Amino acid sequence: MEEEDKSYQPKSLIIHSPDYVSNIQRMLGVINFDQAYSNFFAQAELGYKLTIQVEEAINQKIIDIEKHPELKLDKDAVYRLKRLWDGQCYLTIERDHNFGSKIISNSERFHYDKSKIDFKNQHIEIIPIPALDNMTPVGQIKQKTLLIEITQSMPLKYAFQGLDYATVITDGYVHNLADGSFVKFQRSDMFSTTKLTYRIARDVYHRIIKKQKNKFIYNWTIIYHNIHKIIEYLKVGIREEGEHERHSTSIAKPPE
Repeated sequence: MEEEDKSYQPKSLIIHSPDYVSNIQRMLGVINFDQAYSNFFAQAELGYKLTIQVEEAINQKIIDIEKHPELKLDKDAVYRLKRLWDGQCYLTIERDHNFGSKIISNSERFHYDKSKIDFKNQHIEIIPIPALDNMTPVGQIKQKTLLIEITQSMPLKYAFQGLDYATVITDGYVHNLADGSFVKFQRSDMFSTTKLTYRIARDVYHRIIKKQKNKFIYNWTIIYHNIHKIIEYLKVGIREEGEHERHSTSIAKPPE
């Protein structure tokens, strides 16, 4: 018999507990670890998954808080967190009414949906932004490149804001063939809202991800507090149930 290969033995164990509260606390511990070590995308993904799990556990009465509606997850924070992670958020910018190409200073606004966007204002431009789930860069970000590749496309007009056509083309949008080379899109495409790209300008990427991070942290903080209150409520119930079991199974001392 061949000797067992021990090179792939696990260095640690992740233990599942039948105690639902312990499992939630363990997941919160992992999230806090990722936060402490600046692993934002790992923190955000697990925070999103835990939110969905706790929400579904409440709906299915696995976590029964029917008599305590104040313990439910903040529905607005959950909605906003889902929109951030799954997508369909927007940025709006307003252009000068007299000089259409000039953006009004400090006019950029973040929207979780289109409900508060003023569609009657013809000077407002609506920019769809990628889902936070798709903002993890593909591969290692090179220090010298001006473009960052993600896993969701954006219209060329918004992806390359701040860069000129020549810079974008030389940064990776040229097909090199045996009989020559040709560009992947034309100068006029730089203003297209229908042609898409998975590469976006470094400045655009950092502008979007900074807003997404701030919004995610704000909403996750609310949900995190909600989950902690639920945990405390469940722990009290477990203690009371344990006390009840101890009293019900105690045996009276027989008379001498």
